Amino acid sequence: MSDQIAKNVPNFIPMGQAGGERVKQDETTELDAEGKPINPHIPQFISKAPWYLDSGAKSSLKHQRLSTEKDLGGTETKNNWYRRGERLGPAATKYRKGACENCGASTHQTKDCLERPRKIGAKWSGRDIQADEVVQDIQTTWDSKRDRANGYDFDNHAAILKASFDRVEALRAERGQHDGVVEDDESNPQSVADQTKSTSNSHMRIREDTASYLAKDRENDSYDPKTRAMKDAVPSAGTGIDKKDFTRGSGDAAAFTKLQAFAWNEQATGSTTDEQKKKIGQVPFGDVHAQATPSHAALLYKERLAAKAAEKAGILDRYGNDTQALPSHLLDVANDEKVYSKEGLLLTPKHVVRSRYNEDVLLNGHTSVWGSWYDIETAQWGFKCCRNTLKNAYCTADK
Repeated sequence: MSDQIAKNVPNFIPMGQAGGERVKQDETTELDAEGKPINPHIPQFISKAPWYLDSGAKSSLKHQRLSTEKDLGGTETKNNWYRRGERLGPAATKYRKGACENCGASTHQTKDCLERPRKIGAKWSGRDIQADEVVQDIQTTWDSKRDRANGYDFDNHAAILKASFDRVEALRAERGQHDGVVEDDESNPQSVADQTKSTSNSHMRIREDTASYLAKDRENDSYDPKTRAMKDAVPSAGTGIDKKDFTRGSGDAAAFTKLQAFAWNEQATGSTTDEQKKKIGQVPFGDVHAQATPSHAALLYKERLAAKAAEKAGILDRYGNDTQALPSHLLDVANDEKVYSKEGLLLTPKHVVRSRYNEDVLLNGHTSVWGSWYDIETAQWGFKCCRNTLKNAYCTADK
């Protein structure tokens, strides 16, 4: 049975001969280019390199592994890039043969020199010879050559951002608007506030007011106990209570609201004039506060209203308003009516435009005016009646 299997299965070793035969088979195992044994179970299309990568070496799995830039013939460009603007050591004291004739550096030719052309080059003057530039031979791969971020200095960009942010923080500190992190809870009222208290205002009301569900008629089933809200927004008769909150408009509430808005505008813009400050005692704009200094704010607001009223009265005295009657000379305007045809033409007769010169004036017995006839031969104007070209001549026509 074993003989039949050995004929059909290649490299079959019977169990009795496993000792020495398998040792011989291990000795004949194929090795790769690095001397490592190749697994015989790996197919040839994986172990052998393609034709465009085949260098004549033995089978290997090196072409299946990720190659670095050094293996591909390039240099590591992550931390090694062109050192622009750097110079090599001290400059030479004398001109060297083959160096740039303009600046004296030996790392470039005269036609490639980036310095300003000198009137007398370093080759002839021997002065101000520049040091040699740092010339690097960086071999890039196909990917690194086309990498848009290759050689980008992130530290330089971070330094630029830090400088810009420091400038903004300095401006904020000058204006007193520093927005640093508040570490003390007592200086941060938001953190001291009760976090368990609901911030919703759906059920907020003034506690001195009667609840809407108590003021409603209990016979009318319009209160929902689950949501604690009224089903309709119809106010109770005689109570004036609505479903939603409202702003009280009675008393001095409206006047105080206007005073508060005036104080806010004063703090934001500071539009109070110097004369008003002198009357009040030269109080700065930022000290206008409706709660801290109510008398001061009320006095400023009163003066502002008086100034606006005076300005409005002056404008009305100068230009008038729509309640006053128009002057009589504005109301006495002739009615100019014009009639047009269907084609849009004016049907009313056109007025003949009068000239500033005297027209149709007959002089010295002439029956026609001067300029009514033109002599083509002499190129002169004259009278049509007698064809005389002298303006002051008497008429000689037969009558």
